[in-house]
Amino acid sequence: MEIGPDAALTPMVQQTLPEAVCFPLQRAGQDEPFTLLSRLGQAYEDGLTVDWTALIPEAAPVDLPTYPFQHQRYWPSAPVTDPMSVAVDPAEAAFWTAVTAEDIAALGETLGGPLDEVWEQVLPVLSGWRRDQQDRRALDGLRYRMSWQRLSVSTGPLLPARRWLLLGPALPALEEAFTARGLSVETLPADAEPAALRDVADSGLVGGVVVLPSIDPAARAALAESVVNAGIQAPQWTLTMTGVAVTHDEVVDPEAAALWGQGRVLAVEAARWWGGMVDVPADAGPRAWADAVSVLLGEVHAPGDGPDVRESEVALRSDGAYAPRLVRVVGPPDTDWTPAGTVVTVFGPHADPELTAQGVGLVTDLLDRGAERVLVVGGPDDMDERAERLDFLADTPEDLGTAVGVGLDGAGAAVLDEAFASRPLTAFVLLASAASLWGEPGRSAEAIALSAQESVVRRRREQGRPGSLVALGSLPPRVRLTALADAVVTGGDTVFLADDVDWASFGPRFTELRAGAGALLAALPEAWRREQAEETPGRAAPNLRLLLAALDEPERTQAALDVVREHAAAVLGHGSMDGLTADRDLPSMGFDSLMAADFATRLSKASGVRLPASVIYDYTDLGALAAHLTERLTDSAGTAERPATTGAGTLAALFKQAYAEQKYEVGQELVGAAAQLRETFDEEGYERVATTPIRMAPGDKAPTIICFPAFTAVGGPQEYARFATALGGYHEVLVVNEPGFVAGEPVPASLDALVALHVATVQKIAADGPFVMLGRSGGGWIAHAVTRRLEELGVRPEALVLLDTYNGPEHTASKTMATKLVEQMLRRDGLFAEIDDARLTAMGAYTRFFMGWKPTSVETETVFLRAELPFDDELVGAFDTPEGWRATWDFPHVLINVPGDHFTMLEGRSDTTADALRAWLTARS
Repeated sequence: MEIGPDAALTPMVQQTLPEAVCFPLQRAGQDEPFTLLSRLGQAYEDGLTVDWTALIPEAAPVDLPTYPFQHQRYWPSAPVTDPMSVAVDPAEAAFWTAVTAEDIAALGETLGGPLDEVWEQVLPVLSGWRRDQQDRRALDGLRYRMSWQRLSVSTGPLLPARRWLLLGPALPALEEAFTARGLSVETLPADAEPAALRDVADSGLVGGVVVLPSIDPAARAALAESVVNAGIQAPQWTLTMTGVAVTHDEVVDPEAAALWGQGRVLAVEAARWWGGMVDVPADAGPRAWADAVSVLLGEVHAPGDGPDVRESEVALRSDGAYAPRLVRVVGPPDTDWTPAGTVVTVFGPHADPELTAQGVGLVTDLLDRGAERVLVVGGPDDMDERAERLDFLADTPEDLGTAVGVGLDGAGAAVLDEAFASRPLTAFVLLASAASLWGEPGRSAEAIALSAQESVVRRRREQGRPGSLVALGSLPPRVRLTALADAVVTGGDTVFLADDVDWASFGPRFTELRAGAGALLAALPEAWRREQAEETPGRAAPNLRLLLAALDEPERTQAALDVVREHAAAVLGHGSMDGLTADRDLPSMGFDSLMAADFATRLSKASGVRLPASVIYDYTDLGALAAHLTERLTDSAGTAERPATTGAGTLAALFKQAYAEQKYEVGQELVGAAAQLRETFDEEGYERVATTPIRMAPGDKAPTIICFPAFTAVGGPQEYARFATALGGYHEVLVVNEPGFVAGEPVPASLDALVALHVATVQKIAADGPFVMLGRSGGGWIAHAVTRRLEELGVRPEALVLLDTYNGPEHTASKTMATKLVEQMLRRDGLFAEIDDARLTAMGAYTRFFMGWKPTSVETETVFLRAELPFDDELVGAFDTPEGWRATWDFPHVLINVPGDHFTMLEGRSDTTADALRAWLTARS
């Protein structure tokens, strides 16, 4: 318990003693009584005894009421609307039904007699009015815009001399502002060598890292990774100049705006170390720089916000500090605008499937609502011709009135703007995906594009030309056009969002997993208030370890299963656990990346067992996960085991110690020896470990892509999560599970046993259509070996795709390469999977039967996607040739170089890797 004045020591103690309960009783800039009571409540929840009578002496315990019968309704409830949308009697219902259908005969029957020819002219007008009113009400309540909330800045006292690291061109004014607060500063160039960053990490506690202006998003992502890899465990902030506009008359720098778009994604993907964004004007003075330091130290807040709302996106201006807020647009939509003449609709190459579908439907809607014709330009397959076609359309036709861009990137939006710069358009609308506003993992390109599109729209408005930007979510037909029309008429401060969001489910999960999301949604109470009825359903189990210790053997697995079902139901938003049986397959239950992390966090807290976000991929079903927890929490005698700091195990601890002491050979020998003690299966016994591949992404285009993970201790299906997201909607992505990486599961006795297992799995998939085999690193070796066996059986994949796969074990066996690969593995420990004894020994077993293995030529067409960069600078010059660090493949193949390194090509660069593969598959077909 840290008394104060701030939480300076709590994070360090928590990292040193993960099993300890640590909490601060005071936080700078937060209400003291509220913080004190909140932390005491946290302590009570974590199992400590709190004497509440000292705080509430008059309180007395009372009996809680029993609940009445609770019903689970599965049919959708009809919305309660005004009499215009719900008929008050059958006759009125029949009248409006006939009007909507424009059925003059049925209308005559309803009105009691035949109708004359006048009704033939009146009925279409009345029907259109009716549909328009329905569209307006359907959209009301689904519209949001970005606004800027004024913040209060409360500069605190001088602080202990903690160091802050600034990366980029020196900013003396900012350095002076840090010094004035008693903080020391070290400035390094943005391209600082890894050794310089490691020196900073080794020299003591770093209060934070600030990346200074004049850096592009690609370099920013690489720099963020370099800082983490160097061991600097501190929040990272990005500083921009004119990256956002608080008022309508401000000019935005597109490159700085792109960094804000990237920040939305990093806030989710890297929530553990993400600090936030701070924007300052180009003419920032001493006051602005002092306020910038206050923002970095958490000394800003908005009136009315709770003390736990942390501002992670702040714009500093001459009159104070501002933060973005998503606010609801009140009142019915104003949709007086209708398209006229010719409409040009331009599709971008990066629009997600849902947005593309909305855009295709929009073409029909535009024709229905008054457009004489719609010219469609672009698409996933012909973007190279887009600019030329737009140049042609800039001169014709004469009645051009509206330009609509669907899923364009920043360059595409600029091309569309330039093509029609001299035309007096009545509307210029850019449609983006709502996901780009939330900053979902793996969607950096979309978030960056949204910021660039906003810059284009803002520039058009400054020049007196029409411009609107709509982040479009899931909306029914016709309502999307009403949303577009409303954006054209009303504009909006920045981004206009039209989406049907289930805030009760989405809000709490998003605010918990995205750094600073609570501030973004602070103006939407329904997004962050949890009602009592929405709390975790089912039986509460605050301490699963003690619960299991009190039960007999037959009852333990069921008790653990109930806890697993309970938290799965809570995360998925189910009203009860009834449908979640023990055999329910975890990956197919509907978890997205945020849900998976939330599920792992909940289970870790309930059980005391540290679980990674990959838990939904590590176990076949709910029952298997419950059995694992039961095994971890009880010993062979059936009593609860003592709490451990992690579930890693003795071997994992010794392995990490060996590498920390640079005793690399000792660590490898430990793993190799222990691997030989694992239970194994042979070619004839693979059926007992066969599992169904995990469907990571849907898709309607052939071929299906079957992915094989690398056999490292942090490997697994989660490697392909971002890659699959980028391919989703195009190709179905399946990932096989390598056996043996879960405790109690046997490992293959040989490569032949592993191949036999995977061949049986792939043959079942091949029966449904064409497929591609894909693997990265060691996963590429497995994909190659399985492909060769399939060819012998007469089954031919469409292609074999190797992602930075080295040409056999000899390349990775060199001391430098092997050491650096393990270092990268250790840096990812706990990010998606925890390095434990089972994972280490499985890695050792796979490594053993690949020793001496050499790839051979296959008839299947091979595509080699090779990383352009080394994953460690020390690899350059460590080989006989300058390019010796690169992955090579000695057999016929198509070579495609992709951005990133051996690891980031499936992490921060997954979208470009997926684009490269999709482009090759499209060209091949």
